[in-house]
Amino acid sequence: MRLGSIYEAVPTVASEHADRVGAADHLPEFEERAKLFGEKVRTRHDELGLTERQLIERTGLSRSYIQLLLNNRGTPKHPDTGRYGPVNPTLDVIWRLSEALDLDPAYLVDTSRGVEHHANGR
Repeated sequence: MRLGSIYEAVPTVASEHADRVGAADHLPEFEERAKLFGEKVRTRHDELGLTERQLIERTGLSRSYIQLLLNNRGTPKHPDTGRYGPVNPTLDVIWRLSEALDLDPAYLVDTSRGVEHHANGR
């Protein structure tokens, strides 16, 4: 087996999986989850009266990434639709945000819980 063959097979496997699952089927649900995540972050950010700069300093995330999260714009605009893709933070980002905003990380990703107001943290 050539080394390159592993990498050449990946797009095929991914596209076959997408065909079976229905690639766009999960997108509306995912967009709603991502929107809720951003609303939770934005609400807590506002409750604490943090500036964007303070949130950047607390998390160590870049200014552009914080802006994407706060504005629910995770990816560049799609050329056909003109819409931004949803935010898709990593576990590391979720932990950093939860610590900076004094929130339970589970709250940020729990889609069964809407936006809650937290006077004194968790």
